[in-house]
Amino acid sequence: MGASYQWNLARSRDRHLAPGGPKRILTIDGGGIRGLLSCGILLHIENTLRERIPPGPERDRFVLADYYDFIAGTSTGSIVAAWLALGNRVSDLQELYLGMGSTIFSKARSFGQIFVAKFDGDRLDDQLRTHLGEITLDSEQLVTGLGVTAKRMDTGSAWLLSNNPRARFWDGSETDRPNAEYTLRHVVRASAAAPAYFDHVDVQIEHGRDPGAFMDGAVAGLNNPSVAFWLYTTLPGYGLNWKTGPEELLITSVGTGHYRQRFEGRTLGRMAALQQAVFSLAGSIQDVAQQQLLLMQALSTPCQPYPINADVDALANPYDLERGIASPYCILDKPLFQFQRYDAQIDEVGLKRMGIMEDGDWLGPRMIKNLQAMDCANGANLERLKRIGERAGDMYVKDEHFPAGFDLDVMSGAAQTPAPANGVGAEPPIPQAIPSPDRGMARPRRARGGWFFGS
Repeated sequence: MGASYQWNLARSRDRHLAPGGPKRILTIDGGGIRGLLSCGILLHIENTLRERIPPGPERDRFVLADYYDFIAGTSTGSIVAAWLALGNRVSDLQELYLGMGSTIFSKARSFGQIFVAKFDGDRLDDQLRTHLGEITLDSEQLVTGLGVTAKRMDTGSAWLLSNNPRARFWDGSETDRPNAEYTLRHVVRASAAAPAYFDHVDVQIEHGRDPGAFMDGAVAGLNNPSVAFWLYTTLPGYGLNWKTGPEELLITSVGTGHYRQRFEGRTLGRMAALQQAVFSLAGSIQDVAQQQLLLMQALSTPCQPYPINADVDALANPYDLERGIASPYCILDKPLFQFQRYDAQIDEVGLKRMGIMEDGDWLGPRMIKNLQAMDCANGANLERLKRIGERAGDMYVKDEHFPAGFDLDVMSGAAQTPAPANGVGAEPPIPQAIPSPDRGMARPRRARGGWFFGS
């Protein structure tokens, strides 16, 4: 099937993925155990949207997979995305993190992060097997679109994997294993193989050949996967062909807590070379994610722009600032989509701004350091992450961030989604290819391992 797949609108996944009508994307960053913080923000998004539904069974059953047509994540964000795409509630996901966090990060290995990964990946495997079982990407249990990022180390390529039946390698070939058959737990495990924390994961890609070696999608510069999945859902080559425009596409991006990594020169000089390399990698991942956030905001006009850096702040329109008006700036004449970023600043300044205290005092340096760590899973830190996420959601998630034009039909006062003129789920016209100099020549088979998973 692949590109020839005919959308089955009796199936929940296909109703979400098929083009036609306004579309909504939710992306979740990587960040280890700090995924619990993102859950607090997601809880407020879920509650905000649920309040739009009149009291009754529809409201009681509402989950984020009902609203969002595509949910994507990196690393711990892939765990969140998979759980939500299965139609589960955010509150249950919070309990899942509180339970499995201490199990996965319970005991570091001897010489961890020096000669071996810091933690035993078998514990993570066991948790994913328990909660995701043998569900495959083609399973009807995935009730909406799902996207996951990973880095294939043996080919040096960034990969995306989705439950999109229009994907090129969905059905496989004589040499390629079908993407449809990949188990969800293996896909998530590949995305969550954070370097220095967990060993890489082997995934069988081609029949009769060595498996591919996969690591965390953050290594591929996809810790914030919003840019990648905006392109995935709109570029014709991936088969979804969603439209762009502020009335057509809404993208919600959720972080796992951010802070700026700072060192004094003397401190950095005393670090071992390997430790410097680990911190440099972490800094590079943060920098790339920040650039992607800058791009997404520059192509849109967020209701609540998120601060970028000291030069551009939250990317306010300089002409409006001269008149004392703070409005978002778009580099285009018309935004390509609605975009909103939610996150929490987890340093001393940000935590005080949110009013986060414990026993009547501000959090001390050790508590803040634990919050910033990807692997601090003691009970007290988990509860703080949960509380900070919920506080950030309460402060930043607003009803007006979800325009009425994107409402579901069951929502009170919702704008009805117009059916395409040529039928529900109908395809947009395919543009004619631009002739190339080698037209008519046989094209060599493209090896798997391009910019996107399965390409």
